[in-house]
Amino acid sequence: MTPDPDCKPGGDARSNENAQNIPFTEVLERDEVLLWQGSVGFTFASSPIAALVVWIFAGYVYWSIWGSYTLKEFCPPADHVHSCGKFYVMIPPLVILMAAVVCFEVSERWAIASGRAQAAVLLTSRRLIRASNWPWRRIRAYDYRANPPRLQFGNILRFGKSGSIFLRRSDVDFVFRAISRNRASQA
Repeated sequence: MTPDPDCKPGGDARSNENAQNIPFTEVLERDEVLLWQGSVGFTFASSPIAALVVWIFAGYVYWSIWGSYTLKEFCPPADHVHSCGKFYVMIPPLVILMAAVVCFEVSERWAIASGRAQAAVLLTSRRLIRASNWPWRRIRAYDYRANPPRLQFGNILRFGKSGSIFLRRSDVDFVFRAISRNRASQA
């Protein structure tokens, strides 16, 4: 696949202003060609409404388990240490951790939207890369030749079981087709 003639390092018509200033030279490997650059996408899960709902749920779980009951009241007498006791101890902190992760995503979304942070998605001749500098420099790269992506939930490309990149809805079809064409031309 040849590079998009309109794609220049630093951005193209489909990228946002924030993506233009990230130094991509250290992200790309020597044998890679930048084919496309665009904005990161977000889902409803990183919206302020979702964060509020998750925090309300976390508060409810915390109160309903730790605020309302002691371990002896919550678990049957013979099960204080086994599965019920583990559930009693582990669930509230895990739900609060989940709420903190959602808030991290929301704050990244706000930082990018306000211009305090930069983020971009790069399609190269071999990898799909998500680069962000909020709150620290984070790079996630997936080799789509070795691990082809699946389209999931509209604007998410999933690589295997654990990796995914969110794209803007307007870019996901273009990127998915470009990856498919590039994989077919290299086969």
